[in-house]
Amino acid sequence: MKYKKSLCAILFFILLGFSNLFATGFEEHILTPKFGFFACIPTSSLDDPKNTEHWPLGPSIDFDAKFNHKSGFSFMTTANIWVTVDLNAKPPAIPVAGLLLTNVLFGYTHGVSQNFEFTIATGVGLAVPFLVPTIPLHFDFSYFFNEKYGITVTLINHFGIMPKPVALIDFAQLSIGASFRL
Repeated sequence: MKYKKSLCAILFFILLGFSNLFATGFEEHILTPKFGFFACIPTSSLDDPKNTEHWPLGPSIDFDAKFNHKSGFSFMTTANIWVTVDLNAKPPAIPVAGLLLTNVLFGYTHGVSQNFEFTIATGVGLAVPFLVPTIPLHFDFSYFFNEKYGITVTLINHFGIMPKPVALIDFAQLSIGASFRL
């Protein structure tokens, strides 16, 4: 357990380092803490296609750091903490497990430095403690009330392959939170 906590801390600081490394040269820096909900879309095992796994769902706490260039190019790092709820348990078990999902994303933002911004991005992710690589597809809608403060709604879909048992995973996440331009 101590190994997993250390690994999570190391991944967090690596993401923080990536954020600082790429932050220079971007016109807009946005930090977004969010709360939301995630669900795993049932998938089939590649070892036995008849075996369909029903995975849990639950609340999420997210933190995004987005850097926009005036051309529209965007670099993002995200960290999502999920607390899973097993609906198959009687009564439903809270929590079954915690999951940390980190992403490094590249994409395009329409409307940089305007009141309404729309971002679409993709990249690579890692689900901890399972160490499952994922490919996230990230949609981000932001509305800014003034120069510094706004609200963001995010929809993310994570695709990945679980190594044992070999299975396809597909997580969908919807979250909302405050946005801060720095």
